Formats: sequence, structure tokens, C-alpha cells
Amino acid sequence: MVRKALVVSVLVLLFCTVCSLAMAAEENDVLLISDFEPEENIWYGYDQTGEKTGLDPKNPPPGHIHVGDFQPTHVGYFSPQTEGLIFEDKYVKSGKTAGKWANTVINSRIVAKDIPKDWSGYSYFSVWVYSETANKASFTIAVYSEPGVGKDNYYQTTILINWSGWRLIEVPLTAFVTTRNPAGWHKIDYIKIASSGWGNSPQPDTVLYFDRMQLTKESVMNEVLYEIPFEFKVVERPGLFVNKAELAEAKAKVEKYDWAREAYNKLKLTANGWVNTKIELPETGGGYYHEVGATKYPYELTARHYEFSRAARDLALMYWLDGNRAYADKAKEIILGYKDKYLTYTLHDKDGNEGDRAGAGGRVTAQSINETEWVVSLAFAYDLLYDQFTPDERTAIENNIFHPVAQLLMRVNEGRHNHQAWYNSGVGVIGFLLKEKKYVLYALHKVDSGFYFQMENSITPDGFWYEGSGHYHYYAMRCLKYLSDAAIHSGINLFEDPAYRSIYSFPILYQDPSGELPTFGDGRVVNLYEDDRAELFESAYRHTRDPYIIPILKNSRRNSLDALLYGVAELPEINLPPLTSQLLASGQAVLRSGSAEKTELFAAVNGMAYAGGHSHYDKMGLQFYANGRTQAPDPGSIQYRDPRHEGWFKSTLAHNTVALNERNQLYSGLAKVQYFSGGKVFQTVRMQDDRCYPGSLFDRTVLLSDWYLLDLFRVTSDRENTADWAYHNYGTLKADFKWDPVKLPKTPGYQYLEQPAIAQAKGEFKVTWENASGRVELNQLTKEKSQVITGTGLVAARIGDVPSGEKVPALLIRKSGKSILFNSLLVPVQDNFKYRVTPYKYRLLAKEQVTEPVGAYRITSIKGDDIVYFNYNKNLPVKLDAIETNALLAAVRKKNGVLTEVMIARGNTVAGRDWRFDIRDLSVDSPVDVGTLQVSVGKNEILVKNDADETVVLNFSKRKVKALELLADGEWLTDEPFDVTDEVFSFIAEPGVQYRLLF
Repeated sequence: MVRKALVVSVLVLLFCTVCSLAMAAEENDVLLISDFEPEENIWYGYDQTGEKTGLDPKNPPPGHIHVGDFQPTHVGYFSPQTEGLIFEDKYVKSGKTAGKWANTVINSRIVAKDIPKDWSGYSYFSVWVYSETANKASFTIAVYSEPGVGKDNYYQTTILINWSGWRLIEVPLTAFVTTRNPAGWHKIDYIKIASSGWGNSPQPDTVLYFDRMQLTKESVMNEVLYEIPFEFKVVERPGLFVNKAELAEAKAKVEKYDWAREAYNKLKLTANGWVNTKIELPETGGGYYHEVGATKYPYELTARHYEFSRAARDLALMYWLDGNRAYADKAKEIILGYKDKYLTYTLHDKDGNEGDRAGAGGRVTAQSINETEWVVSLAFAYDLLYDQFTPDERTAIENNIFHPVAQLLMRVNEGRHNHQAWYNSGVGVIGFLLKEKKYVLYALHKVDSGFYFQMENSITPDGFWYEGSGHYHYYAMRCLKYLSDAAIHSGINLFEDPAYRSIYSFPILYQDPSGELPTFGDGRVVNLYEDDRAELFESAYRHTRDPYIIPILKNSRRNSLDALLYGVAELPEINLPPLTSQLLASGQAVLRSGSAEKTELFAAVNGMAYAGGHSHYDKMGLQFYANGRTQAPDPGSIQYRDPRHEGWFKSTLAHNTVALNERNQLYSGLAKVQYFSGGKVFQTVRMQDDRCYPGSLFDRTVLLSDWYLLDLFRVTSDRENTADWAYHNYGTLKADFKWDPVKLPKTPGYQYLEQPAIAQAKGEFKVTWENASGRVELNQLTKEKSQVITGTGLVAARIGDVPSGEKVPALLIRKSGKSILFNSLLVPVQDNFKYRVTPYKYRLLAKEQVTEPVGAYRITSIKGDDIVYFNYNKNLPVKLDAIETNALLAAVRKKNGVLTEVMIARGNTVAGRDWRFDIRDLSVDSPVDVGTLQVSVGKNEILVKNDADETVVLNFSKRKVKALELLADGEWLTDEPFDVTDEVFSFIAEPGVQYRLLF
């Protein structure tokens, strides 16, 4: 309720301050670009998709505009003219009308060239935008500045439409992304607003109204924010990140607990190393972490600046914990040194730009995100030693370090982005430190980028940071923790926001049995129990008491600074239920299987949408864990400017998925989940995507049992394709093939596959990877001829952003055609485990023409006798041993000849010898493929779980039911039957709920 009230307050204030904004703008020396009045007559609309080139500029085709009229480098380019902007008085902020932009799917470009050309004297671009719906579409504002050579040189920013009503969009000029080599803000040619391109997907219900587009020297947004009611809690210093009570508690923990004593000793050792060290701050700022090769600003200097700010923090803390004045004096020396040095450092960015041309840069570092990391530790130290400085020293420190850093961070606005979360944290921490209201309000409430904006737009419904990387999830979590810790000490508990709490619960749901997160997207492997990950949960547990955090803390060493300052002294004993398979709202399926006590097999299937530059070309990628370790890894990432990062680590071939025609996939949206089911024995997911290769449909079904993984990957297209099913597994690859060297193309992925060799496969075959944990056997189950290609690929090291020394053997199965099927069985093997897989002769019960693949396999071992059936046609009744069903997928297990488990996906009936379920949804005409069930068959009971995403009615027959129970909070509770008619027992089955029928 608190958050909603604050958001309402912001909207009301935004609406009510138009006049004051206009007055403030005039005082700030405004340069008006457009007030969207009809008499301006400067806006044109066109559809770029119908562009024609190479035509005579003097003879335009009817209904087209000449792009060369406003972009000289595009002479002879013509695009169909559209309605552009319509000037209406329905919603107005300034003047008589606003410019309505609708039909943005076709009316995708609006441009104006008769605008002010020199923007160099201004700092902020702003425009009021009214949106009829918050549909999560987006648009790009591109400001073109052609230097006279080449073409398409511009500054751009993209706006997410996540609001309805009026919103002030304000972007610092320094926050615009520079594309190619624009001449500069002094030479602006024209402005373009686009609903497509730049990663935008136009939506038919987008309707926007623009008004009062202007440039200002001072921020107008800050004045709006400053009107939000807010009062600082009176906090005694120290009180930014830790207070006197917590410091006393830390001392007590050191006396009583070994882990706290270890954390204290680490802190003391570091501080002691600095006490007698001569403080010589670098003469310049540092460089970019991902830079490769020599540079004017080496990253080593950035690392050195980090060391100094952290040293100040550690020394100041040791002064409070130990009382030795030498610690305080050395910390003060560092802070006072930066007081004199900071403003002498040149503002620069990672691309080598300096001064006003530096975008998202810093002074002590090359990126504003790094400037935040540096300043947070210095702010911690300054708060601890605040009373140790004279009033004049405090004034100089604040004016020469903290205010300039806050202003620097507020120069950039990246909207939904982990970078923006860091900027917010830096500005917010400084605001809480200096009791500066406008900084705190900026960090928390800025409507297009603040903390609450990030919680609404950067967190998926299940708690994953939207960029889809475990590494970047933790990267965002770390900076948000700084802001949260400072806010809590000022009386604002950000954990009251459910989205913020979910950031901590998500990794718990996502982890494999070793605590590692799947490594989709950029970043190295993340393990929940590693010190630098687990420490982030100390304050979260202190403020939420979430029991699922306890295993993370108990399985870590708890020797961190966070554990010392925020860690709960004694963690309670708990007995949590094991994690289950999950279909995550972020577009991933996490499948778990094993015994009741622990997960032994784990698979993750990636259906995430493209989410920005940290995404990889890996739709439908698979990661596989077995035999106590990751077997089939994702490559992770290395330094971004290393050509191998784009050439291999992001490539399709480097992942466990399919590449077509030796090219990368295209970025695409969220995969469509056809079904998902997670039971005691069988877990499965089926995903489809038709956009990663336009014109082709990817259709992947992964079924995980308690001892194998079956992968059914189908590619269909209206044309011939060559498809490579790629699989990478740690260890040594062994295969009974005659390998010949092969030359692969110089395309992403293929050019980096080392020592490639090729062989011909006549049909079914088996290959094996052997490593210290045992072996993984891949059984290729289809009978068609194929080519098999092998080689080794890179994988990222676990420490540092460099390739690991270990090369991972890859296997590519290559097939061509319009309809291609890869059916593969992966079996982790230890010792003398024996199994067998053979085709199974299923029996279709309907005489209908079958045009698409249908098949079944019998997979047997000491663990059970399984039949797995798949069908790419419409629903067809089929008999599988003692089971009849019309599902598209079915898995059946017998143990010692007795039926124990059945799973069906997308059907409406399943029956054994003495039981039958008929399934229908709550509509009048229930579809045939409505049901996805897990059925466990016992002598006197049947357990059934509805794994469809909608409520269904289950009609049970063939046996008389004595009682119906449902599982709730770990206990079976009696449920009343829905209806009993003609010996059919009917009840409503809610999604994900398990029911027990007693006989």
C-alpha cells in the first residue's frame, strides 16, 4: 500500500505541475524543438519497410516521400508516406494540441528536419508523452548528426511504454547512445521517432500523444521529484550502512562464533596491511574491465582506485571494532586525498571519449557503474568517520567528491538496465549519506528509471533479472543491496516490495543440485554457496527471515563482512521440502529428478526472449547435470572485446541447440511452451519458436526421468535446410567412427571449433564422453543417414572473464531436409550400469492417415521398464502396453512388471486396465488436447496431478472411489467429490495440485 500511494502521489504531482514546469523551463533557458501545433508543419510519417532505393530524386513514386530530403546521404531513397502525426486537442500539455501517433505497425517513422540545429549548449532533452495503454511496446528517439561522410550517424535512446496517461520523458544528452560517428550536438540534422528497428516490436494498440519537446540546461524532472513528500529519519552517525548497535552486535559475535571471528580476522588483516602503507593515489582514472590490449586508461588503475576506497572502508570499520586511532587516521588520509584529487581526474568513458563527449563514463573509472562501486565504499568510510573531520573538511569532501559523483551518475539514464540500477544505488547512497532529498527521490521514484521502475520492469514475475543471466542477476542484486541497506538504516524497508524480495528467492528455485545456476547468457558460472554470492543473502535473511535462505548461509563459510555486520548469529534448524521442477515465467524450464531425498539429474531448457546485449543466440539451449556435476555446459562469456566472445561464446554452435545453414540464430521473443509437466518420475517440457530462423519452426521436447534424458528436437520449414544438432559434454569423446578432417566455414561458432573432423553415420549410433564422474552416453535414435562432426570448443573459466584451460568436446549431428528430426537419449553411467533402448511397436487405435512423425521407444534398466511415445500429428488414440491414451506425448513406467507411473501431455484421456481418466476444461466444447497429467498407480490408491495451466474436470471410472484427498502444505486433506454419475467420479483439479483417490 505504501508503494502504491507513493506512485499515485508521483502521478498526481506530474499532472499538477505543468505550469510550474513551464516556468522552470523558461528560467532554465529552454530551446523549444516542437510544441506539436498544426502550424509548425514539420513532422512527416513514413513506412520504412516499403523503402525503394536507386530512384531519381526528381521523379518520386506516387505516395512516397524522399528520404534524401532530410538525410542527404540517402538521395534516391523513397518510402511510402503515412499519416504521421495527427494534431488533436483530446490530451494536451502545452498550447492548443498534441501530436497523436497511432497505427505504429505501419506508421512506423515520424521525422522532423526543421528543428534547432545546435544543441550543444544544453544538457537535457525532454518531451511529454501520453500513452493510452501500458502495453510494454517501445519506441526509439534517434537524433541524426551526419559528419558528411558515411551515413546513419546518430544518437539514440529507447523508451519502454510501461505507463498510461501523461509522463515526462527526460533524457540527459550524455545518456543518448552514440551510433557510429555523429558530427556532434552542434550539428543536428533531424530527429526520428521509430516504433520498429532497434529491437522494438510495434504493437497495434499503441497510441501516443507528444507535447512540449524541448532542450534545457537544468533537469526539469528533478524539480518534479523534489515535490514528492519525503522526510529523512533522524539517524545518529554512523548510520548509513551500519549503526552503533550493529557494531556492538558484531563485536559480540566475534567473541562467540568462529565464523564471525574469521570474518573479523580477515578484515583486520586487510586493515593492518594498509596502516603502514604510504597512500599514493593514482594520477589519473582507470580503464574498462573488458578492454583488450593497451589503452590510455588501463584497467589496473580502476582496480587500484577500488582498493583505496575499500581500504578506507575496512580501516574505518576496524577503528570502530578495535579503537586504534591509526586505523581512523589512515582512512581519513585516503578520503582527504580523494577530496583533493577527484575533480582533477578527466571525465572519460570506455571508448576513450573525454569531457563532454564521455558517455556513461567516470573520473576514477571508465564507466559510471564502476564509479558507483568505488564511491559506495568511500561513502561507508566517510559515514563511519564523519565526526572525525572538521566542518571545513566535511564541506570540501562533500562538494569535491560526493555531490560531483551524484551529478555524474545523474547524467545518464538507461531506463531498464542493470547499469541504471547501479546509477540509482550510487545516487541513493549519496542521498542518504548527505541527507539530500532530491538524490533519494531520484534513486527511488524517478518514473522512467528509479528503483520502483526497475522493480516493475526489470524483474520477471518469478524474480529473475530480465537480462536472463545468473551472473547479471547477482550483479544487479549487489548494487540493489547497497541501496537497500542504506534505505533500511534510514527507515525505508525495500523488502516490503514483493518484486525485490523475489530477487532473492529466484536463484533458490533456479539452482542445480550443486547450487549452480544455469549459465545462459553472458557471465561466468554462479554458485549460491560461494562466498561472494552467499554474502548477499545475510542482510536479506535478517530482514525477511525467509527459511529458504538458511541452506545458502549454512552451506557457505559465512566469513564475509556482510556476515559480520548483518548476519543472524544462530541459524535455526529447518526441514524444507526438496525443490521440484519449475516452469519459470522468465521463459525457462528447470527439470529435476532423483530420489525423494535429493535431485540427481537436472536439466534446464532456455526459451527466454532476447533481452539486450547480454543475450546469446541460443534459443532452446539445454544444460544437463548428472553424476554429481554439470555434464553439458553453456559456454558462459569472456571479456567482451575479445573477438572470441562474439565469434564463439555467443554463437549458436557453442550451445546445446540447433543451428541452421551454419549461421547464428536471430534474436527472438519468448518461446511458446506447448506443455510442461513435473512429477515423481517423469518431467517434461515442449517449446516451439518460429522466429529464431524465420520460415522455420523449432520444436523441442525434453523428457527427464530419474536416470536418463530423452531429447526430441524437430525442425520444419518450407524449404530445404541443413541443420546441426550440437551437444557439448565435459570429458573425452569416444566414438566408433572413421573420422576425416573437415574445413568448416568462417562463420560464428564454426570458425572456432578446433580440430574439426567428420564421419558418416548410416543410422542409429552411440558415442560416449568419459570424465572423472563416470560417463555420459548419447544414443542417436533415428534411422536416417546423417553426418557427424566433432571438435573441441572453448568454455569460460570459473574465475575471471577468460577462457578456461579445459576444452569441451562437441558433437554435431547434421541432417538436411524440410522436416528434420533429432531424437537423442542421454544416459549418465557409473560403474557397470546396464540399460537398453529399442523402438517400441505402439498400436494406433484409429484408422487415420498419419503424415507427421509418430514413434515410441522402450527404455529399460534395473530402475524400470519405460515406454515413451511421441506424436506430431493431431491427437490419435494409441495403445502402449497396458495404457491407452490420445495424448501427443506419453511416458509409462513398469517396475517388475507392475505399472507404477504414467505421464501424458496434451490429450483428454488416459486409461489402465482397471482405471480411466477423461479430462475436460470448464468450457462447453472442451478441446481434445486439454490435459497434461501425472498419474502414480498403487494397489489401493492412485495419485494424480493436473499439470495443465488451467483448471480441469477429471472424470474417473472403472473403480469405485472411497475417498478423495488433496495435498496441501505437505499434508493430505479430505476433499469432497464434485459429482458421481453412472459410476463416474468427477472432481475439479486445480493446476499443480496433487490429488489422491482411495479405493
